[in-house]
Amino acid sequence: MTSSFTLISGLIGGEPEFADYNNNRKATLSIYTNRPYKNAQGEYDTDIHNVQAWGRTAAYLAELQSIHGSLKGMVAMVSGHMESYKNGEGQKFWTLKAERIVISPRPSKTNGNGDDGLPF
Repeated sequence: MTSSFTLISGLIGGEPEFADYNNNRKATLSIYTNRPYKNAQGEYDTDIHNVQAWGRTAAYLAELQSIHGSLKGMVAMVSGHMESYKNGEGQKFWTLKAERIVISPRPSKTNGNGDDGLPF
């Protein structure tokens, strides 16, 4: 397993999934980010980051979801440690173990913040 401190900012790609393990809440979600450079076709690629939050951070996400009804498409800034692991077939996966999460409404042309360019 590899671990390094990381900070990402992007859009939440769907509703977080919640589970409880021995009185400890876990939230799993995806954050979409655009790469800062264009690909060979002249377009910006989108990366999907898998995020896990535990304990109070997961409870915070559950509370926000109950208040807003949906977190999909909101802007998230997540800091934590990237961890890699291999599945039974030897494929390597990365996940961000969140230590801090900040959520805010999505930028839009209607609120004067401009378009974010992501496809949802």
